[in-house]
Amino acid sequence: VMSWNIEMSKPVENPAPFARIIGAMKPDVLLLQEWEKGDAAAVESWFSTHVGGIWHVAKAPGTMANGGGVLIASRFELAAGSQEPVMCTYRNDKGADETRPVRFVSATINTPIGPVLAASVHLKSRGTKDSVEDRRRMAECRAINKAMQQHAAASSPAIRLVSGDMNLVGSRPPLDVMRASIDADGSDLSAADAMVHGDLAYYTWKDPNTPFTPGRLDWLVYSDATVKARQAFVLDTSRLGAEVLTRLHLKADDSAAADHLPVIVDLARP
Repeated sequence: VMSWNIEMSKPVENPAPFARIIGAMKPDVLLLQEWEKGDAAAVESWFSTHVGGIWHVAKAPGTMANGGGVLIASRFELAAGSQEPVMCTYRNDKGADETRPVRFVSATINTPIGPVLAASVHLKSRGTKDSVEDRRRMAECRAINKAMQQHAAASSPAIRLVSGDMNLVGSRPPLDVMRASIDADGSDLSAADAMVHGDLAYYTWKDPNTPFTPGRLDWLVYSDATVKARQAFVLDTSRLGAEVLTRLHLKADDSAAADHLPVIVDLARP
């Protein structure tokens, strides 16, 4: 599984580095964020053209402003979840309740290790602990948790996972709210322990043109009751040596195509 915020539909205008990374990592399932341009069929065409093979895509309608920009792409057949928008209500900075759509899309994927209920999410950015943005993230995660429980109840898949740009710049509790009690055995989903490959560091976002230090904004949580994470890492091609880059047909600056880095997790039955 690969999760990646690809930054404002950049694969559409600059496909080569994204195609190289996807081709090198060979994911079966991708959970992508900030891909606004085109519908599911257009994204399937992009994958067939630039990566190769047959792909199946579930994509939230609309733009990032109204719950869109998130999608799931898989080499395996999938059934998209409900197309009804997921909504959340939180207390805004004027002290009034405000209801907004959540950037969320789900699908049940027919994989060789069994059906997987997957969701790609993109939470509200900015803010600090207890800020209005953080309150909105908490509300979004409550709504995502409820949606996952409803979708799981319909088909009871043994394997569930949620991943995306969590934007945890304020506090950790939104992540814990989102993953609470939605594993197949009623326990919490587990966060994949994904360090940057080639570095003893946790970060999934970096932008040298800003004053902000690299941070861990992207997370993947999964059903540790039914599967194990055989390996988990974040890919930063600038950390790889020349020999590895050549063998994988990558370039050192491929990761710089977007401000976020891909998170890769290999899931397997015990």
